[in-house]
Amino acid sequence: MHPDPTHNVAAGWRSPIAGLVRVNARVAHGQRGSNGIEWWIAHETKTQRQHLAHGITDGSGAQTIPTEAEAKALGEVIVESSDMISLVVGPKGAHQCDTTLIELVITEVGGRKRVWNLTQDVIGTLLAGNPHVDGQGHADVWLFYTEQSRVPQQVIPSQPPFELDSQAASAREFITVLKARKLSTIRQQTRAHEEQTWEGAVTAMRGVNLPPYPTAPNGFEPPMQVQVPSEHLTAQWNLGVWHLLRHCQKNPKNGRLWFYDYPYGILGAETYLILAALDKMGSHQAAEDGFDQWVSLPMDPDSTGHHEWALPDRPNGLFTEGHGCLTHAVGPAGVGGHMDGVHAFGPGSIGWALTEHYWLTGDTEWLRASAPRIKANAEWMLRQRRVVSSLVPGGNRLWCKGLQPALQVTPDSGGLWMQFYECEGYYWASVSRLAATLSVIDPEGGARLRAEAEAYGQDLRAAVDRSIALSPVVPVRDGTFHSVIPFACYVRGLATGAWGWKRDGSGEHVGPLYWDTVQSAAALISPAGLLPVNDVRVQGFLDVLEDRLLLENPRIGQRDWFLAGWQYQAGLERTANLHLAGDDIPCFLRSFLNGYAVDILPSQGYVFNEHATHGPPDKIFEEAAFLERFRGLLVWEDGSILWLARATPRAWLEQGMRISVKNAPTYFGTVDFEITSDVDQGRITADLKMPSRHTARQVWLRLRHPKTAPIRGVTVNGQDYLDFDPGREVVMLHDLMGDVSVKVRY
Repeated sequence: MHPDPTHNVAAGWRSPIAGLVRVNARVAHGQRGSNGIEWWIAHETKTQRQHLAHGITDGSGAQTIPTEAEAKALGEVIVESSDMISLVVGPKGAHQCDTTLIELVITEVGGRKRVWNLTQDVIGTLLAGNPHVDGQGHADVWLFYTEQSRVPQQVIPSQPPFELDSQAASAREFITVLKARKLSTIRQQTRAHEEQTWEGAVTAMRGVNLPPYPTAPNGFEPPMQVQVPSEHLTAQWNLGVWHLLRHCQKNPKNGRLWFYDYPYGILGAETYLILAALDKMGSHQAAEDGFDQWVSLPMDPDSTGHHEWALPDRPNGLFTEGHGCLTHAVGPAGVGGHMDGVHAFGPGSIGWALTEHYWLTGDTEWLRASAPRIKANAEWMLRQRRVVSSLVPGGNRLWCKGLQPALQVTPDSGGLWMQFYECEGYYWASVSRLAATLSVIDPEGGARLRAEAEAYGQDLRAAVDRSIALSPVVPVRDGTFHSVIPFACYVRGLATGAWGWKRDGSGEHVGPLYWDTVQSAAALISPAGLLPVNDVRVQGFLDVLEDRLLLENPRIGQRDWFLAGWQYQAGLERTANLHLAGDDIPCFLRSFLNGYAVDILPSQGYVFNEHATHGPPDKIFEEAAFLERFRGLLVWEDGSILWLARATPRAWLEQGMRISVKNAPTYFGTVDFEITSDVDQGRITADLKMPSRHTARQVWLRLRHPKTAPIRGVTVNGQDYLDFDPGREVVMLHDLMGDVSVKVRY
């Protein structure tokens, strides 16, 4: 059987008896390339229909039904004559390659112990008609049918869930009326709310009495050692390297670690963050092994053995050629096969992560050896960005002038090829970052590439500015209206509006809301930095995101507003990253911890689901996204500034609490720090070991007092120190080396 984007398919048994029956079934994938299916065992009587069992698959293998947990519900089902028991199969988002082999057996419990076996009963008469006689001669027992799938209703943001009517005759009068109503945005409410905690997020999503965290095997400890007052988050951090590496195989060509996007095949669009997270945790050799899967690629891509939709010599897009592009990487077998080429996001994200590897290791020898291949990737991007404007007369006046050709960011989109701002953000960031990186070993080459990156940035910024200007503003919960940043060039407004950017084949998995919240324009802000986070338009869009798109997300259900802040795939969603970049710590903690809570699976060893509310489980990209954000909470680079403890919760500095970080890789070298709270005596101390590879001209140490008390005085190495900001709770340290002792008085 094979579902379509809007219809489930089912095999039903219409009971010829009244009594008790036992239900057994099996579903198995009949072709490669599926992202999985959703299935149900449904019992329909004359008055109601209920689901006796439900599950999803990850796109491969088979599942036997019932599971141990469902055995009781399916072991003794009371049926009346003409009741129907069905095995229903539906798409889990995309429906491509969802051919499903099914088995369904109904066994009478007690009585004559009769057995109805779908395969045995209908195999000889499958094409004779529908419904089918059973093996005992009863007519119309077996039935194949379709039904409408359960696709959640998409939000229409043009209709807000609050009153907008006003009798004000002028803007000034409207502002006065608005103030009197005392409305507030979700971000304002979050800042006034007690900060989110692991306990508050995880117990609300996953319940209480959860199993203990496992311990990583010896040899898999993170080189960056973290000890924070939340024992749960410390334990999750300590699992990180093991979870990211345990599915690796040995590369048959060189014996190095061989990565993929477990449980899926390799794709730079996600594997990049697995490698970047390893670098951020200090596992540099493992990351280097993974990056070699791209750096060692031939200059001309070869799609032999790749996903069947892959173009032979370039990523999926309207590119003119692929010479030099970092695409079509090969790794261990995973669901979907080698998918690097069909996710055209990859050359940008891998290019960016490769520059991160240099800055976090300072490995100049590796950079000299790898630079020619990384530079070829950047030069390919620069050639391709000139393609569209050169094809038509007056091409320099195009909205998309200087952007990449239309491409496929994900095959799950149902064939949507566009000029996605997420891809553009990473493509530009990879060129821009490479210019700075290349300058270390080739100042002249770096300068040339910097000029190209600046021209690319100007064109991209112009396109984005136009997109924002042509998009309708959206009301948020304080009664004001704000700009939005569309997900792609030529899109005006939110994807969830009247256009409803969705294509046949994308199903529930990639619908309109997905483009505004998951693979959105957020990459332009973080990590690219093309749009500064303090841009008023960015701040406005963050309110639209939190007040409308994420809060009105149908997957939130009846949860309290404070448990929202996520949509569908928290690993790809960069909401938490945007809040952290904007130094909005309460909003970051809410987004970070709620996203963790909807993904984490305590019963399976604290691995991560791919999607909010469903799997596949043990998706290591999602775990890498968590690790990246957790590291940013503790250590964060902002240009020439190194932040320490930028986003630690206030509760972590209550009396006697301690935060310890050792051997943390940074752009400046490794850093250690330990913060100890003695707030009952009006002081917090911090002992630091400064990075030594490059002098960090500015190290900003944040100490978030549990009761928000202002800093009254600071000493550094026993001397009074005046460069601190009580309002931001930051001590700004300058040009210090070696061991540094900071004592703060309150």
